[in-house]
Amino acid sequence: LDINDIGFLSAPDEMSASGWMTYNYTPDGKSKLINRGEFNFNLWKNWLYAGRKGYDAGTGELVWSYNPGHRQGGGGNINSWMQYRGFQESWWGIEYYPESTQRHETRGGPLISEPATYGGWFGGQTDSRKTLTLSLDGNHFRDVEQNHSTNLTLGGHWNQSSAVNHDVSVTFSNRIDDTQYLETVNLSERPGGLGIGGLSYVFAKIHQQTLNLTLRTNLLFSRNKSLELYLQPFITTGDYTNARELRTPDTYDLVTYGEPGYRAQDFDFRYVSANLNAVYRWEYRPGSTFFLVWTHSRA
Repeated sequence: LDINDIGFLSAPDEMSASGWMTYNYTPDGKSKLINRGEFNFNLWKNWLYAGRKGYDAGTGELVWSYNPGHRQGGGGNINSWMQYRGFQESWWGIEYYPESTQRHETRGGPLISEPATYGGWFGGQTDSRKTLTLSLDGNHFRDVEQNHSTNLTLGGHWNQSSAVNHDVSVTFSNRIDDTQYLETVNLSERPGGLGIGGLSYVFAKIHQQTLNLTLRTNLLFSRNKSLELYLQPFITTGDYTNARELRTPDTYDLVTYGEPGYRAQDFDFRYVSANLNAVYRWEYRPGSTFFLVWTHSRA
């Protein structure tokens, strides 16, 4: 039981419907290749529960609105997981999202459309019963406007002994998105854009690359005492080009943002950090535990 599930909402102001079918493959030793597996088919659809209205920042006139039950998104996927006779595992899936609506991209402003998106994922790992287990996991998604993202993770788990184990993973992410939000500009203060109700919702194309290395070590001194160590060096860069603004609410209609001297490149970033955590646990009696935590960060 996760107590947060009782009252947790992944997002407010939504209505959702979903359905799925699963086929469990259990050959009971009759297959020369597969121990067991699953095949899944999923569909979902969601809507915005309440309507909203937006007014001109200067005159107070109504400039955009949408009604309760406005479409938000939906999609479907087919995926599978297999465990082979040697206890290796693999998984894969393909997914499709038709054109959808993003409420939060304008940070409180009008809706903006999200182009139809498609992609998939894959992965596998070696026999988890062994002392050393290796894994590979990746995914790639793109939309009809040629925005795309790719993520790849290599991992390893080493059971050094019954009381000591280590995990290492390296993840690389590459993302290109031409609707990365930059800012909302009040045209009465900074003229130059077209605006919607006196406000320009400015986006740019971003090329972001991220690399992180995650290291974990768990040491069990006894059933009541343990030490967990965590280290993650992290590097990410973001390069912006082609500043544009939303011209028509609830569409993907973007035009060049025209404020004189405006440079999307001024929002470029480079960020490097390293985070280290150490947690010592002492369960001095059943159900009663002390945690001693030390954390260190640099950026």
